[in-house]
Amino acid sequence: MRLRIGMPMARQSLDEVSRKLHNAALHLMRYVRTQDTALGIGPAQLSALSVIVFGGPESLNELAKAEQVRPPTMSRIVDALVKEGLVKREVNRSDRRAITITSTEKGTRLMHEGRSRREKQLINLLREPPQISPQVMTVATGVGETSVDLSERAQKILEMAVGVCLLLDLPVFYLKTLEWSDKTASLRGGGGQIVPSDQCFILPAGDVILPKHMKEKLSVDEWRPLIASSLIYERKLLPMLRSKVLKLIVVPTATSTVVAGVFLALTRSFWATLPFPTGLVVFAVPPSIVLFLGLGRFTPYQKSARLQADMQATRLVGREFFLEVLRKIDGLGMEDIEERKRKNSEGSSSEFPSLAEKLENLLGGVS
Repeated sequence: MRLRIGMPMARQSLDEVSRKLHNAALHLMRYVRTQDTALGIGPAQLSALSVIVFGGPESLNELAKAEQVRPPTMSRIVDALVKEGLVKREVNRSDRRAITITSTEKGTRLMHEGRSRREKQLINLLREPPQISPQVMTVATGVGETSVDLSERAQKILEMAVGVCLLLDLPVFYLKTLEWSDKTASLRGGGGQIVPSDQCFILPAGDVILPKHMKEKLSVDEWRPLIASSLIYERKLLPMLRSKVLKLIVVPTATSTVVAGVFLALTRSFWATLPFPTGLVVFAVPPSIVLFLGLGRFTPYQKSARLQADMQATRLVGREFFLEVLRKIDGLGMEDIEERKRKNSEGSSSEFPSLAEKLENLLGGVS
């Protein structure tokens, strides 16, 4: 496998070479991690288990520090591993008040199986390069997918987002690129929805879309609450609203379309005497009205889910830090946020909560 950087190594700065090597390693890790799903445990549990198996027994606090999570979060991860029989809690021989977490034979066997699967994946990558997809060839060349931002800062944000995926038990290879844009029309498609200044979008293809006009406004770590909330909304809460979509939008719109079609068929002798577009307009009006009303009725559920995602994100990033980030955004006076405030005060409906609603929600004023 050759790292194709584009110019002789001697003519490039060490910073540039290390950045491209880092980018290649990141994509390569995502590629081989596709094998981890066969092991039957979540990414966060798998990561913690690898520390214990390959690094030796650890206390809960040491393990939490190694995985960069809070002890309560790590305690839940360890509980799940104990339940699966992959690790066990033992009394520390030198300090009987302390508990040490060690791997079981089953846990050690599972990690070595995972390592073997990854190694085979790499062997296949090296052995059969002509059959590798363009996405995987990106990994092999180190050039990176055609993303609008492959800067060091963007890579740090993407790595941070991968870390959030681990904490949420989402596959880390799900996230692929980071793009700064005013709309969600990314390299893989995804529509043209405007990206609000206090939101980020995670598209189904794995693109992280951040608002372009906020590019230099927040630090890498300050994007963590927004990305965590977006991942929770897109990957955990939004799928639970599918029944609402069927009930409020799909079924009523389909029914009204059928009714309009039957009506036109029964009265076609009358519509045949009118100019051609008239019948089509009459046919389209009822379903369009029903669709519009259905979307309006669905919007409050979307807003409620986004507020719920914010609350769940505080378990990962902390309530005070999330509030601090929202207040900072509020203080920037971004035009779209001020416009949403105005429309919200006038009773206009939007799937995106205003900053005031988001702050009130986190402070406990909104359920």
